[in-house]
Amino acid sequence: MIKKNSKTLMLISVALFFTLLLPVSGMAAEVGKVMGTTGRVDIFRSGSDGAIVAGEGDPVSVGDSIRTKSNSKAEIEFFDKSILRIAESSKVDIAEYTLDTNNRRKAATIKLERGKARTIIAKMPDAADFNILTPNAEGMVKGSDIFTFYQAGSSGMLVAEGKLSVVNLAHPEEDLVVPAGKSVLVPLEEKPQGPRTYMEIEKKMHEMDTDVPRPVESTGEVSVIKGMIAKFSGDVKITNKDLDNTHKAQLMEVVKEGDIIETGENGLVEIRLDNDNAVNLKPKSKIKIIRLIVNPVTGEYENIFEVTIGSVRARVENLKGNSKFEIKTPTAVCGARGTIIVVQVSPNITMLFFEGGAGFLTNTLSGTTTTVGPGMNAFSNDSGVVSNPVYTPEGLRQMFSEGWTPGGGLEGYSSPEGTMVYLFDPNVSGDSMPYLILDPDSLLALQNELAGLFVNLPFDMTTLEAFFLELMASDKFLEGIGSGTLKALGEGEYDIGTIKTEDIIDGKRSESEEGLGYGSWFVTMAGSYQLDAGYTTSDVYSWTLDVAGLAKDVDRIDGCWFGKVEGTNWVGNIMQGKLKGIYLGLSPDGEISGGTIGKELDSGIILGTYAEDPFDNSMGTWGGAGGGEWVEEIPILNTMDLSTLDAGIQALASSVSIPINIVYGPINMAGSGSFTTGGAISATMDMNLYGASAAAQNGIWAAIIQGSFSPPSTPSDTWSVDVSDGSYVATLQGTQWSNGQWRADVVNGVGPNNTTFEGAATGQYCDVENTLNGAGVGEWKSDGGALE
Repeated sequence: MIKKNSKTLMLISVALFFTLLLPVSGMAAEVGKVMGTTGRVDIFRSGSDGAIVAGEGDPVSVGDSIRTKSNSKAEIEFFDKSILRIAESSKVDIAEYTLDTNNRRKAATIKLERGKARTIIAKMPDAADFNILTPNAEGMVKGSDIFTFYQAGSSGMLVAEGKLSVVNLAHPEEDLVVPAGKSVLVPLEEKPQGPRTYMEIEKKMHEMDTDVPRPVESTGEVSVIKGMIAKFSGDVKITNKDLDNTHKAQLMEVVKEGDIIETGENGLVEIRLDNDNAVNLKPKSKIKIIRLIVNPVTGEYENIFEVTIGSVRARVENLKGNSKFEIKTPTAVCGARGTIIVVQVSPNITMLFFEGGAGFLTNTLSGTTTTVGPGMNAFSNDSGVVSNPVYTPEGLRQMFSEGWTPGGGLEGYSSPEGTMVYLFDPNVSGDSMPYLILDPDSLLALQNELAGLFVNLPFDMTTLEAFFLELMASDKFLEGIGSGTLKALGEGEYDIGTIKTEDIIDGKRSESEEGLGYGSWFVTMAGSYQLDAGYTTSDVYSWTLDVAGLAKDVDRIDGCWFGKVEGTNWVGNIMQGKLKGIYLGLSPDGEISGGTIGKELDSGIILGTYAEDPFDNSMGTWGGAGGGEWVEEIPILNTMDLSTLDAGIQALASSVSIPINIVYGPINMAGSGSFTTGGAISATMDMNLYGASAAAQNGIWAAIIQGSFSPPSTPSDTWSVDVSDGSYVATLQGTQWSNGQWRADVVNGVGPNNTTFEGAATGQYCDVENTLNGAGVGEWKSDGGALE
């Protein structure tokens, strides 16, 4: 490996040496100009720290770097008539471009730092070289049309015309000649793989990625915008209005007003429009193109679609003046004002999410309209209800935003943004070389189903719970309980009923791959509700639900969590709320870490449905699901005494703006026990119970544990200590006593009013002083009434 890197560094050093031999004026020499752009394109001038926005006619000089952002492209024409077309999310450096007085090229070197580019190289009478570099490869071209892309440490080149000599910079002695009609892959530190014959459709895909859109077709006062099937995979069908037939979609197929595009169970499709907008469909979706026109003078356009079922994402660009972009559904009209818009549609509900920018949601039955801001979501249903917009937590936002990219079904194609890479079998070469396409988006397919579940109401809780168990590749689980109130609006809100979870809150949690102290959580919950006499669900204005539970790692308790759901909707059989809370994590050495579950605008979202009892409309059942983020706020809470521990918990409560009260405490329990192989243990367990109010019926507990012991004659990890204060009793059921650390499950915890509690405790022991200390956390619940 050291030898490879040395060669790479030496080759780069030689290149830099010859570059430095160029005259200073040559480094800044103007060698071409910008012929066209779409979206946002920046030019970084040589010797300048900042970037300028590129526009048509702007000069391009040696030393410049051209960067295209997402949904952006650029075309550069050099003075020797060579063309450089740059795809979205790409960066190209003009490292060298030497021309004589007649603009004949003597030498040229461009470097693709990332993304994709096409070079259509003008032939010179003296066969002047044209070099294309990537971070790990160099290609020497002899008058050609070359597509180059660099992603995930590997380079790829497709030769449409001429020939290419390519080498991996880590293996400068292993060059490969690639003729026209062939393509090559250059893995990170391996010799070039191939060449192989590319499919014509691959070339068309690369052309579409790099071509700057041309003006739309004009028909008098307005111009007709057309769409094109840019990418698709799986079952995608098109019904043409003019031909009145349904057929399988074809890549690059043109679609227009009146056409219907439908995806099957495994279908994904991306439709690109002439005005740079794009529409994506997920499986089981159906869209009809209603209106595609533009005023060529003002640039104002109308893009109107009708979606009857499924999930649709649209990228909306350049909404000038009175331009209109709308998606109509069975229950709503969704409009955007320059953004990424995601619409999920079922026959009875439409859910709308904005990634950026803003828009509106109008219920087609009631005419009710709400403005939905950046990063927010809202829904509209067939009862005429439009929900209040709420901010979307990061975990759910990612689910809305990911999993849209079709696989394409091409052996060698890779999109500019790098959503696909392909691998070679090193034991096979030539045209028979097999390829494997890896689409990272497919790895998130299960997560993306969450948003679909939100609109397929009512919930099948058995299926939903099974889904959550598969949703995250994690062995970290959540369980819990909840109870709360239904409220009406009079002179202030007042309670008119109760809601509870029937002890079935189930979910999972994950941590960021980098272990940076944040992650995602997902839960399902279901239960019942009961209204006071004389009230029905039409009287419900809002609702609250106090939730608490345990966090487990492979069925081993390692923490607890507590939260409050503030209900924002309870109408038309739809319920929605925002969850905020805290968690307490128990480390092996007996310290407690603290974090938040949702904070301010980043609250978790809970969405579900309720159903009245057919024989008694004052009661019924409900089910829901939710997701969001957790973030570590206070790394370590001092566990020396309950007062400092309580202060840390209150600080966490303050950071998420929810009340967390000491419902009862301190509870000073003490007791004794023994190891299974002899010896004795005595311990104290000073515990506080925390809840949302003094009358809370569930919550979490935290405790400080101290004690002493006489060791057994034979080492033992199993032991027990019964502790009590007369009203509260529990057992520390030991599961570890080794290497200076102990651990126990807290079981059989009971107290007044049928209070029960459970959890875990852990800490350290000292063989010299025969002492132990640590902490415990867990969950408690009661039947109500004052605790003693």
